[in-house]
Amino acid sequence: KNQFLLVPLVIITLYVDMLIFIRYILFVTNFLIGLNVKALDPCSIDEMETLGHYRCDKIGNIICVNGYKNPDNLCNEPSCIAYNGKEFRDCVHGNCTSPGVCHCEIGWRGPFCDVCVRFPGCQHGTCDKPYQCNCQPGYAGVLCNEVECPESCENGVCVRPNVCFCEPGWKGKNCNECITPKHCEHGRCITNPFECVCDEGWGDLGCSRAICKKGCNNEHGFCITPDKCLCFKDWEGENCEEYVGSNAFF
Repeated sequence: KNQFLLVPLVIITLYVDMLIFIRYILFVTNFLIGLNVKALDPCSIDEMETLGHYRCDKIGNIICVNGYKNPDNLCNEPSCIAYNGKEFRDCVHGNCTSPGVCHCEIGWRGPFCDVCVRFPGCQHGTCDKPYQCNCQPGYAGVLCNEVECPESCENGVCVRPNVCFCEPGWKGKNCNECITPKHCEHGRCITNPFECVCDEGWGDLGCSRAICKKGCNNEHGFCITPDKCLCFKDWEGENCEEYVGSNAFF
């Protein structure tokens, strides 16, 4: 008989325990749902202060703060987009690791990783791709350190593009014009610097003496220009051979 009385007590105890368990489950479920709802609200003050990468407008749209992007991911992605004075730029050959900081790939440099690195030692060259050395006009060689002149620099050294530094005795763009000495009055150099090759009708040192082709009597006159004889007093004629003084014979 006592055994039959225990059955209802066991059932009642199990029922009470089940009610307590159900209430506990409901409490935990509601708590977790509350947390989840809170987590799903990115515009809550706690969430915005915790992440700090965005703000929300009045209707709940996420707006990234400066230095971050991708509102769909709560602005967790850093941004390197900036204005360079002409246009807005982003990392070209690199990755944005933090706001405004581009980590460049090998061979690239600059704030936006858009400037190629030249070949080491490249002096007068540029690059379109990493480690090139494309020579500027007037330069040659692997390192663009050899100066070029458009024509041969015959008697000088090419010091800059199109600039030939002449050796002593030479002049001109290509140093191929010899220099005539200062005291070469009626002559010029032809092949060698500082030589004095007389013009026709001139001779002597420095080409300073005129030579008359038909001769000029040195006793009665002298040649002042080619083919022109200046006669002394009382003499005249083409070669000063005619005496016209007071004692002349008639």
